[in-house]
Amino acid sequence: MPAVLNRNPYSDTAWKGVLPFLINKANETHKPQLLEFLKLDPRAADVFLAKGWFDDALPLIKNHLIEGRLPSPKVFLELAKLNDPALAESLQREFPRVTGHIEEIGILL
Repeated sequence: MPAVLNRNPYSDTAWKGVLPFLINKANETHKPQLLEFLKLDPRAADVFLAKGWFDDALPLIKNHLIEGRLPSPKVFLELAKLNDPALAESLQREFPRVTGHIEEIGILL
């Protein structure tokens, strides 16, 4: 796991293989290193969502959105579900860039 997490950034093509590996192999002991990885790459939010650790990573995920680093459509949808007024402007701003879950997200915004 450390070798995978220390090799950032990953191209989009490589990430398609890395993400399933992280989801399948990561456990609680890897969470601190995954949080460090998430600081650099918003795509890692998908690992936290899949593992049920979303709340642990929420401050970092919100920060990525606020700073204009778009998370995956699944993570964007989860952020929209929070109905957090502090995210409203960022969600509205980034919504046109989302490539999935458009109808579900649109209803929430």
